[in-house]
This record gives sequence, C-alpha cells and structure tokens, in this order.
Amino acid sequence: MMDEIAGFVAWLLMFFLQACPAAKLRAGEAFYFDLLPQNRRLVISVDSNDAKHHVLTFTCGVQPESGKELEKAHHATMVWGKNKTITSFKSETNEELISKPLVLPETAKKLLMGTDPNYAFLRLKRESKASPTKSVEGYRGKIGFTPAAYTLDKDEIDISTDPELGLLNVTLTNSGGVSGLQLVKVILKLKDR
Repeated sequence: MMDEIAGFVAWLLMFFLQACPAAKLRAGEAFYFDLLPQNRRLVISVDSNDAKHHVLTFTCGVQPESGKELEKAHHATMVWGKNKTITSFKSETNEELISKPLVLPETAKKLLMGTDPNYAFLRLKRESKASPTKSVEGYRGKIGFTPAAYTLDKDEIDISTDPELGLLNVTLTNSGGVSGLQLVKVILKLKDR
C-alpha cells in the first residue's frame, strides 16, 4: 500500500506524462513542484530522450531533506508520436504498475490519475480554478496557460498547463479536501539552452 506522499509522486508523474511537450523535452532537465499543504518538494527529471525512436524515460520523487537520492521515486518510460504511450510505470519498490502498454488519452477530453484507463476524469466545460502562475524560476519563455477542469463522481482536478513547460499547477479536490501541486522552478542542465 502506497503512503500519501508516494501517491502524490505517482499522480504527478502521470499528470506530467499526459501534459508534457514530449518532443521538446531533453535529457537532464529537471522540474520542481511544491506539494501543498504537505510542504514537500517533488522533482521530475528527464533521464533520457531517444529522439530517433521517440522514447523518453522519467524519474519522479521527493527531494530529500538530506542525502542525494530521491525518496519515493517512481520511474516511467513513454513512447511518443501520434499517441503518447506509457510502456513502463514502476513504483517506489520497483513494482511494474501496468501489465500492457497504456495509450494516454487526449487531455482535451480526459485525464488519467493512475494507470487504470477506466479511472478517467472527464473534461468539464468550465475553466480551471487552479491559481495562475505568472513566472517560474529558471524559465524565460512566455507562460501561456491552457486551464482545464476534470471531474469523476464528486472528485475534481483543476490544471493549468503551458505549451512549453507542460504541467504547471494541479488542484485536487477529493471529498472536500484540497491538495495542490505548483511548479516553482525549472533547472535546465543542458549547455545549449
């Protein structure tokens, strides 16, 4: 059974895979999110990018308070092209969480919170309530949001995304309780950027 923070790590990675601009991501990029109200920082790193075969690998975990290894780390491999397809999604214990490749839905219609394709949040017509971000440390580009809201039963997800960065903000409303993720920093380790 995953604990609450590990659950947020898995959700963030899944959201990021669906919203990220796969063709623009580069190996060595890192994206830092603040998890509120838990007051922890989550990190998504692009581990590799095989542009020829359109394959990306990612690690998402909690930035440690001491030490260098990410805590609660999850790993994913995604093939992109006409569709984004997750070919591997591993938990913090290295357990494979999908039994076959998972084709990700278009975010214009649905958003997956986990690896079960049937547990899909449907897009609402109303705009997202997610708080807008005016700037992100380490990123000089224009931030142009595409806010979206999704619902499944009584639970709601509000996201704000950017065509350059991918996922920026997420607000989860679950049985009245609210948690959020907000992108705070982008570290580009590549010399050519």
